[in-house]
Amino acid sequence: MPPPSPPDAAAPAGAPADMILSSSARGPIVIFSASMGAGHDGAADELGRRLSADGFAVDRSDFLDVLPSRIGPLLAGAYHQLLTRAPSGYQRIYRATEHRRGTGPVVRAVLRSAEAGVLQAIPADTAAVVSTYPGASQVLGALRHRGLLTIPVVTYLTDFSVHGLWVAAGVDMHLAAHPVPAAQATAQGAAGVRTCGPVVGADFRPPTGGQRQAARVRFGTTLFRPPYGVMTTGTHLACRRLGLTPVLWTAWGEDWRARATPRSIRDTVMRDLRSGGTVLLHDSDCTSATGSWRHTLAALPLLLEAWDARGWRTGPLRDHRQA
Repeated sequence: MPPPSPPDAAAPAGAPADMILSSSARGPIVIFSASMGAGHDGAADELGRRLSADGFAVDRSDFLDVLPSRIGPLLAGAYHQLLTRAPSGYQRIYRATEHRRGTGPVVRAVLRSAEAGVLQAIPADTAAVVSTYPGASQVLGALRHRGLLTIPVVTYLTDFSVHGLWVAAGVDMHLAAHPVPAAQATAQGAAGVRTCGPVVGADFRPPTGGQRQAARVRFGTTLFRPPYGVMTTGTHLACRRLGLTPVLWTAWGEDWRARATPRSIRDTVMRDLRSGGTVLLHDSDCTSATGSWRHTLAALPLLLEAWDARGWRTGPLRDHRQA
């Protein structure tokens, strides 16, 4: 079927199945994600759960697995190293390419190499294909555009700032979590843009205005630490709307790594920390090595001892910024 004409970016949200399928087709739905970060897989998990609850069979595929040779693991490794070793480099790359349309020759070659694997991962009776990863969206859109894929292709935009790589000719529908990325996708020429709300578990319900204010009073902060230290257009706009102040850090412990130990966390922090600095540690392993928070907890007495030996006073970030 031909791609639908782009509707209003602020179109009302609906159930995932209603938005993905407008026909009575009841074949399986294939979801492509990529193990490049918890955001892509988390959205795919929740989409799969909701579609299954609506009575659809769901097949999951990791886009990195369909790339030939060892390109997938190499990409994942390079991405991880960039974020952990040079996050400022990631920020510069993102800003330089955020509004650029299309892909370069190397990226095009890598994506073209995945086409055969992507087609093989889609059963013949599939009703629709959903992507939560921009590379997969580019491949699926190209296949759809050339007539090699004849079923609807849907992209769920996991980012609140829509990078040009997210928008691909041939994709029938782009679902956004918020009107801001929906408008950005529309401006970049995306087809079938709909605002569907965040695709997250039921435990992550948006707070009411009163709940948000009560939490700020309780915790005494209006600070926001951007994931990976990357501030996009979307996060800047969200901070301004919510009255949040972005903050970064001057030292971290790389405590998310599987090989991290309490002593390595302390040594890594102390390597870069100076008086007056801000330390980033993680008290959850939701996007880190399983159980990594235990090493972080065990590292705290070692860090406090090291700071006390230097005469450094330790306190919460809200007090530090007021000092």
